[in-house]
Amino acid sequence: MYIYIILLLSIIFLKKLFNDSRKEKILYLITVGVLFVFVSGLRDYSVGMDTEMYSRSYDLICSFGKPIIKEMRYETGFSYLMLCSSFLSNDFTFFLFICSIFITFSHFFFIYRNSKNLCLSLCLYVLLNRFFINMNSLRQVIAISIVLISFELLKKDKRKLINIVLYSAIVFFASLFHKSALLMLLLVPVFLIKKYTKFSFLIYLFLSLLLGVIMTKSGNFIIDKIDLYSQYSDSDYADSSMLGAIINYLAVVIPISLCLVLNKEDNVENNRLLHISSIGLLFFGCALGSSIFGRMGYYFSVFLLPLISNCFGKIVVTRNIKGFLKGTYMIYIVIMFFVIMIFRPDWFGCTNYLFFWSA
Repeated sequence: MYIYIILLLSIIFLKKLFNDSRKEKILYLITVGVLFVFVSGLRDYSVGMDTEMYSRSYDLICSFGKPIIKEMRYETGFSYLMLCSSFLSNDFTFFLFICSIFITFSHFFFIYRNSKNLCLSLCLYVLLNRFFINMNSLRQVIAISIVLISFELLKKDKRKLINIVLYSAIVFFASLFHKSALLMLLLVPVFLIKKYTKFSFLIYLFLSLLLGVIMTKSGNFIIDKIDLYSQYSDSDYADSSMLGAIINYLAVVIPISLCLVLNKEDNVENNRLLHISSIGLLFFGCALGSSIFGRMGYYFSVFLLPLISNCFGKIVVTRNIKGFLKGTYMIYIVIMFFVIMIFRPDWFGCTNYLFFWSA
């Protein structure tokens, strides 16, 4: 746990060494990014719920080569990525380190391009457990990372149709690493919407709770019909604690509701981020009935990192209601972060951190 506290303190104190110029911002992100790459890429295989499983698969590919790929359940892109890496090194840590560089770069690039408060977004990257998520579900996180880089295409007004086609093509490429990446095609119609109102939020809220009720009754049946997740229908992924599902749901619905209060209605960029995050809320609502749907929500909850930062701005002590809401929320997520680390360390499998040479 201490390694994550060090990362948080590094984010805050390193910011004091850099100003707000474009060059300094990039240097700040690179400096902090190196720390995250080393922590993620040099971790022991016990850190992350599926790291050890992927290490065994990597060893099989190193031993048997291309023929063994047909025996694995992984998507083509991820399998061949491991195969290409095996030509360079038989050590799974090498593969993990390369993946960590790409995942960290894509997330930090996404934050750089969309956040108005880099320091706050990076703190949220840890406090909202995004860094832990990125040390789990490796295939899905690679797919998310590919899509995050392509998000800039949707924001461009020039050659709109061409950019949508390019974005869609990249999403299909990302699906070669995890099929669920196709969900990110939902972002295309979002860019036709410019407003996000209280009524919009209430609709998303109602639908998310309704889906939670429906999935409580038929979640496993639906999962069983989805080829990608059918293997999880009788696993712990589908039947984890209700407490965890509620906490994950609140981790999305609370910041969305706060940002709705703090956001200016004419801010189109933030309105779109609100819609994207709210789509994630629908999946986390489904997770109230069957937690595997929460994994689908990961594609959209990452957009909370720039959204919260843009709506909060600078965190300063003020006596008005908005300042109180900002301060209360920051205290809440810090407390929840440490509560989960101390009392539910098994939720992400990352709390008891070890470097690979320490095991």
